[in-house]
Amino acid sequence: MRTLSCNLLFLAFLCIACNTEGGDSYDPTLDTESVESILSGTPGQRKSPATPKAVDPSLNATHNRKLIKTGNLAWKTENLEDTRAQILTAVVAANAYISSDLATQTAYRNNHRYVIRVPADSFDTLVSMGTAGVKKFETRNINTRDVSAEYTDLKARLDSRIALEQRFYALLAKAKTIEEILQVEREIEQLRAEIDSMQGQFNLMQDQVALSTLTIEIYEEVEQPTVVVEEEGFLADLKDSLDNGWSVVKGGVLVIATLWPFILLGLTIFIGIKVYRRRKD
Repeated sequence: MRTLSCNLLFLAFLCIACNTEGGDSYDPTLDTESVESILSGTPGQRKSPATPKAVDPSLNATHNRKLIKTGNLAWKTENLEDTRAQILTAVVAANAYISSDLATQTAYRNNHRYVIRVPADSFDTLVSMGTAGVKKFETRNINTRDVSAEYTDLKARLDSRIALEQRFYALLAKAKTIEEILQVEREIEQLRAEIDSMQGQFNLMQDQVALSTLTIEIYEEVEQPTVVVEEEGFLADLKDSLDNGWSVVKGGVLVIATLWPFILLGLTIFIGIKVYRRRKD
């Protein structure tokens, strides 16, 4: 409000400087109506502050409230694909759209996470259809925040600054010197920055009011292979010993099969030596 008052005082000062027909002296208490009179070229007597308008009782009605609704749901499903199809059908029926779709997989479970934007009046329909048949929620959190007062206040301040900007542009058209032009342009530049910031906040709030946000997380557990645990005891040890003995026999046979040429050669040499010694004797 202080910035707004300073801007109006500056407006009045420049208006008086630019108005060649009027002979009014500078009045630091000029209100908005007086400034408008000066800009129109027909300055008149300063008016007393306007009586605040009565608040319309209908603003308190439920249908006029500005509500931001959000929700988080999570549950386990036995069939991930069937549940995904059910959620997508609910999204179409509620005239919603999916803003984020994330699928992850681990050794123990398959996960799917949706972030859904839905018109505020279809939020309950989406929840009801999308969760039909769910017996137990691991997470179920629905929040509704009333921003009616913030919405009204922000819109009023934004409209006020836009109207003030238009008055500055009207004053800029009446400025005659370079100094006056530069002063008004600086005020317009500062005011425009405030308007852009407020407009961004107001657009975000309008979007959050018009479209609710619902986050859904579903998962199914992955079936693990059955592990057979062998019994311990005498029979298990006996079986291991027989297996080891059979392995030794197989290993010996394989060694003999591999070395048979050398064994045959050795036998031939041994027999030859025996025969030679008998003949010599």
